[in-house]
Amino acid sequence: MFREPVSLIDETLDNLRLLAELFSDEIDTMTHGVAQTPSIHRCREARSAIVALLPKLQAARETQRSPLAGQHQGRPFCLDCD
Repeated sequence: MFREPVSLIDETLDNLRLLAELFSDEIDTMTHGVAQTPSIHRCREARSAIVALLPKLQAARETQRSPLAGQHQGRPFCLDCD
């Protein structure tokens, strides 16, 4: 099954944003009146890693939309074939 890289990256970005929100909610829920626990620490680390990855993945997505992606001397072409 072939999937377009841009659509796969878009879906991944959406899922990672949702996951970061989930970890934020978990952190908020666990930190009310509670000392730092290993679970809170893991959630914070995971959220930080996701937040750091998002702009990098977005930049990689933009490279997939090069102006030449759909045209080659006026003809459509396959990036993997040409």
